Amino acid sequence: MKFTRAEAGFDDEMVAYPHTFTVNGKRYLLYLGNEVGRAGFGIAERKEGTT
Repeated sequence: MKFTRAEAGFDDEMVAYPHTFTVNGKRYLLYLGNEVGRAGFGIAERKEGTT
């Protein structure tokens, strides 16, 4: 799963402990942002046709 960090925001410095999972045929990525999640956590959904 290809992932690109934002240029600014809670995950612009680091992405920690990524975890992928599938629900109802859709693939997701959960991760912690800057300072190992101190600034927040994120979830990304895989776009159709990407790897």
